[in-house]
Amino acid sequence: MAAANPSTIGTGTEVLRRKFGHAISNSTLQVDGVADHIFTILSIVVCNLDNSNAEIISVYVDPDTGTDNIYLVNSAPLPASGTWVFTEKVVVTNTDKLFVFTSAGDCDVYITYIDQDFS
Repeated sequence: MAAANPSTIGTGTEVLRRKFGHAISNSTLQVDGVADHIFTILSIVVCNLDNSNAEIISVYVDPDTGTDNIYLVNSAPLPASGTWVFTEKVVVTNTDKLFVFTSAGDCDVYITYIDQDFS
């Protein structure tokens, strides 16, 4: 069963936001959902800074329903000096969490999203 969207009664705001990490190595960058907000992910860009070695990336959502992670990309190879761009729209609400995981190499990650605030 899908969680209900925040109330649309009253006024709200829409703000473009970004989150980024430089030279992330064997780590995760995440966007955490917030009550009374809808985050619409616009793009995720991952750039492999290593000129010699490929990288492995995964993108997944941990939904607020307490179920297993929902993978959008699972263990995708990113060539040396390569760039990967994801432009499918994904919604993060309430206690959802969006994760971008990189393996052993160094990667820059840049996430853009719309923050709709209904609080």
